[in-house]
Amino acid sequence: MQVTYIHGSWQIPEMLQGFKDGEGHIIKGMTEVSAVDEYNNKILNTIPHAFIDLKEDIHKIMAVIEKYCKSFFKGKTDPYLETVYHYDLKIKDFREAIDMHIDNIFKMGESYRGSGLVVKSFGFTTNELARKCSCGDLPFLLMFPEACQVRSFYKVICIFIPVYIGHKGPYRSQGNRSEMARAKNAPESNHEKSITDKY
Repeated sequence: MQVTYIHGSWQIPEMLQGFKDGEGHIIKGMTEVSAVDEYNNKILNTIPHAFIDLKEDIHKIMAVIEKYCKSFFKGKTDPYLETVYHYDLKIKDFREAIDMHIDNIFKMGESYRGSGLVVKSFGFTTNELARKCSCGDLPFLLMFPEACQVRSFYKVICIFIPVYIGHKGPYRSQGNRSEMARAKNAPESNHEKSITDKY
């Protein structure tokens, strides 16, 4: 039996049926087939269920960023506000990109259980991986790499927060800087520590 394209969970049982004995067990020695079955079960048990807590944590982090990392840009056209304008665009792009990626993880889980995955719906990095590994016809193999791209969120945060705190630009009020300093030096709560330890 030759399988040329796997993009939906419903295909796996159909595929496995051709490799089972009369008692319904996978024929001994078919290690590759067993690996596909195991991988499929991991997908169904992980995506998107394992990302629910992560989604909530990210929303809490974004709420803190929106509270303390304000640009105070009011949309006025002024050459002296160019830096402020670009900062405002960057934070909006960052927020939209994170929301889009988290939503895509949940949509990806739905598609795998429903109509099937489409390789083009994956991000650039995952598509590059598909090209290098020649697995574009097996998009179900790309689900974990795509979902794990969310790690880039934390990399950006680790760069963004120190830069913002250290910035002395005219668009940050003294009160806001003081408030951020207190937040930076405040003891880490149990929930914040759990997030740090987890990721």
